[in-house]
Amino acid sequence: MEAGKDYFTDKKLFTTLDQLNETKRVIERTGQKYMVYYTERIHVEGAVFSSDFIADGAIGRVIHVTGFGPHRIKPRNSRKWFLKKKHMMAFYVI
Repeated sequence: MEAGKDYFTDKKLFTTLDQLNETKRVIERTGQKYMVYYTERIHVEGAVFSSDFIADGAIGRVIHVTGFGPHRIKPRNSRKWFLKKKHMMAFYVI
């Protein structure tokens, strides 16, 4: 963005609020765009069908949608820093 280019990614890049805030400052300063393309929500067949059902009213009134994607936590395969609380800004186990 500092080089005059917009940034388009399929993964969010931040693990801390400081990183998010710095990117907001760069956006403000450069006028460039930062975009994340969440393919799990748009291009996964199950998500598309679900959206159609909701739009058609086939499943009643929907008040909340949460997508968990195909991801799995595998602590034995994860880097040591991955499961530390300070790096888990948007990570929830239900």
